[in-house]
Amino acid sequence: MEKMEKKILIISPVPTHPHNEGSRIRVYNLAKTLKELGCEVHFLYSHEDSITNSPKGKSDFSAMRKTWDKFYSLDKPRKFRTEILFKKIDQQIGSCGFFLKNKFPNLYSRMKEMKEKAVKNNAEKSESFTSPVDRLYNPNIDRFLLKLLKKEKYNAVFVEFALFSKALELFHDDTLKILDPHDSLVERHKTHIKYLGKYEGLSYSLEEEAKALKRADIIIATQNADRKFFSDLTGKKTLVIGHFLHLYKPELRKKPTRNILFVGSPNLPNIHGISFFIKKVFPKIRKKLPKTKLLVAGGVCGVIEDYDGCIKLGELKDIGRAYNIADIVISPIFFGTGVPIKSAEALGYSKPLVATPVGVRGFKKSKEKTFLLSKNPGKFSEHVCKILSNKKLRDMLSRNAYKFARKYNRENIENLKIILKK
Repeated sequence: MEKMEKKILIISPVPTHPHNEGSRIRVYNLAKTLKELGCEVHFLYSHEDSITNSPKGKSDFSAMRKTWDKFYSLDKPRKFRTEILFKKIDQQIGSCGFFLKNKFPNLYSRMKEMKEKAVKNNAEKSESFTSPVDRLYNPNIDRFLLKLLKKEKYNAVFVEFALFSKALELFHDDTLKILDPHDSLVERHKTHIKYLGKYEGLSYSLEEEAKALKRADIIIATQNADRKFFSDLTGKKTLVIGHFLHLYKPELRKKPTRNILFVGSPNLPNIHGISFFIKKVFPKIRKKLPKTKLLVAGGVCGVIEDYDGCIKLGELKDIGRAYNIADIVISPIFFGTGVPIKSAEALGYSKPLVATPVGVRGFKKSKEKTFLLSKNPGKFSEHVCKILSNKKLRDMLSRNAYKFARKYNRENIENLKIILKK
């Protein structure tokens, strides 16, 4: 592999350890690939719980220190909780309002005004789901970087997610500024409300996303549709770098274990998708193949109901254990953005994959059949049963998955090299 000796800083609200969420695995594999290309990788992790849960133990921080050439960790800033203040004001007005009104009329009026303003602001927020792109930016990053950049000179800086793009403004023109937003968040709430009737997370206006993207010299897109969107929106150089995969050659078993695997974090698309599968697809499979089991791994286990034949594996330190005992992987996802990391990961493990079209969004079409698609419960169950009952089909899909993953990795690495040569 051609060596690209560069000093790289990665700034991320997502830690690289443990490898138990898709976004973490993406960031880890990107940083690891940079090291394999000969780069010196410094990693700055800034806690942001709205994106991912913080590492749970000292061992995870220790692993990050050992893995990267230099590792820095910043705490999330303590924000003044206005909602707590308003709650206390409300309690005071209710419990001793008469006393305050008569003895301290100015204070009483001010407290009442603050309460009314808070109610109005909350009402306005409920009508608008989009937020400023810098709303969750950690100001501690600025203070830290100003000190760090006096000691270190970087050839390039990678910022993960648009919400931390403001950090790019601190770097001079002699440092290549790269933004890896993972996906587009323009009015993402609309799709979630359509399917779930509610929304939790981040959603930006077109103007706010453009503001974040334009801070970079180069933008990374995880799929070609996002590449075109980012490029048209900003006029900036945009390259597709999907998910760097660990490759495992096919294990062609003579007899299937009849284990179906779903891996996912507890985000809304995953919860909706696995609930759809359990309620509408799995009963049809069990009716035809009664001994079939559904293995569920990842944080999504904590938010789904128990079901006969469904085994919750929880969050695994080594996700490979789950793939090793599975015959087939499913991705019943109906909405979402960015590259479907778990589908890509399944192909890297050479596993037959049954997915909805959204579950393989951004994957290039191949002459060879790589996965089976359906969003219809009957057809989805038919595909799963056919793979479990047909060794020839199962082996073919495994081999093709491995070929696809190898080519996918090569394309990602070539585009990463193009970025580093800038």
